[in-house]
This record gives sequence, C-alpha cells and structure tokens, in this order.
Amino acid sequence: MISLLILNSKSTNLSYQHYHTSGLILSSRDVGEADRLYDIFTERFGRITALAKSVRQLKSKLRYQLRDWQLVKLSLVRGKNVWRIVYTESRAGATLGQERERVLGRWLKLLDRLVVDEGRRPSVWREVWQAYFFLQTESLAPAALADYELLASLRLLEALGYCEVPRSCAIFGVGTPWLATPLDQVSPHRDSITAVVEEALYHSHL
Repeated sequence: MISLLILNSKSTNLSYQHYHTSGLILSSRDVGEADRLYDIFTERFGRITALAKSVRQLKSKLRYQLRDWQLVKLSLVRGKNVWRIVYTESRAGATLGQERERVLGRWLKLLDRLVVDEGRRPSVWREVWQAYFFLQTESLAPAALADYELLASLRLLEALGYCEVPRSCAIFGVGTPWLATPLDQVSPHRDSITAVVEEALYHSHL
C-alpha cells in the first residue's frame, strides 16, 4: 500500500510517496551529529539502506524502535540518494535471550553478506520471516539451537540459489515449512549439511 503526503511550501508543492513495508534491520552506523544509516532486508524492496534523521537524539520517537536485528514495520520516503525512515513500529515479540540473540545475529550477518543489492525477493523474505518467528516462538534446547542455526544457514543459501540440498536431506530444505522441520532428526545428517553450507559459502566468494 502506498499513501500520498502533500507538503506545501512558499514556492512550490512537493509530493512525497510513503512506502510501507516490514523489514529486519541487519546493521546500522552513525552519520553526522545525530543521524543513523540502517541496512534493512525488507519484504517489498529486498535490501535497502535507509536514513533516520536525528534518531540519536533523546527526544527522537524512532530511537527505541530501530535496533539491529529487530523486526519492524516501516514507512519510508525515497530520497535522491537514499531511503528515509519517517515512521517505524516494532513487530518483535518477547525478548529472545542472549543465546538466541547471538544465533540470530550470526545468521543475519550471513544474510547481510549474501544479499548486497536492492530488489524484491519474495521467496527469500518468506524464508527469513519463517525462520525468525520459529526462533522466537519455539522452545529450543542448546543442541536444538545449534541445529537450528545450521539449518537456517542451509535454507537461506538454498533460497538465494547458492546451493542445492541433497535428496537425503530434502526434508530440511525450504520445501518444508519451518514449523514442520524435524530438528530432532538433524544429528545423523549434520556432517552432510555442514559440508553443503561450507561449499556454498566457499563458492559464493563473499
């Protein structure tokens, strides 16, 4: 959905389209005295870089919504050289905890490495969305969390076209919804899955 905001000036009328999308914040960096640039993987536009003006000021309404690895709902304006964030709302659920935060961070850094340009990727977004909510909602013991991270990497590489999942491991690929993925059956296939992931990363040259 696109809404239209009309702003009047003394000399001319300027029209700004507001674009609405969900997104996962991959990374961010400070710019100038109070601004911040965000790299975000979005549902509608794929990877984008967006600027939040004055977000580092204490009075900023965006300040506490825009955090690395956060799932957010965004309103954006396309500027001449960069997107600009004008509104955001957190879509995250409960706090993940330190171990899950670390797993999520490593996985999103992989996504950050593999997706380098703008462009909508519906199948990749579906995979990222499913994996994120699986991590948020499922009860995972430490061993299961390690298997989750391995499968999340495998499935992301497959969704992006960097690898093919062997037939013997097909049940762990993107053809199986995350909620139906049998984490308790990963152990006998762990070496094979690890080899596929490592080979795909090697050949990606990233």
